[in-house]
Amino acid sequence: MLTKQDEQDLAKRGKTVEETEQQLAMIAKGFAPAAVRRAATIGDGISVAKFVPASGAASRMFKPLHQYLGADAAAQAKMETEEPMKTFFGRLDDFAFGAKLKGLNPANNAETVRLVLADDGLAYGSHPKGLVTFHKYADGTTRTAAEEHLAEAEEYCL
Repeated sequence: MLTKQDEQDLAKRGKTVEETEQQLAMIAKGFAPAAVRRAATIGDGISVAKFVPASGAASRMFKPLHQYLGADAAAQAKMETEEPMKTFFGRLDDFAFGAKLKGLNPANNAETVRLVLADDGLAYGSHPKGLVTFHKYADGTTRTAAEEHLAEAEEYCL
């Protein structure tokens, strides 16, 4: 099941093949649902805290886009031929937010970046990371990190 490269990567992380195969077997088998004794209430199973599914703003995540947008046209043209902007523009359809972005009909690369960041577009320049459309599934559905956390939590409840 594991390739030689997998085994090397595991060794670098201090993991054994046996441990990994046990974990994969547990995942494949699935886990029994938790036995619920009673509903949790505040003070009895629930502590009130700030819910932050992916902490902080997405500003660091989109730093290269901010840099691109702040550059002049000549610098932008150069950046488009270098990483990470080359990959960003070349794989826009692969991003979970690609379809939403395409629906905004950006006229060019600079407009594409502006629409990712600006409030009249996807507003990812001002959203917390938890609200960025980040997960894309084979059937075309997408989820933000916050939605992913909720869907995962729901699985534990069923």
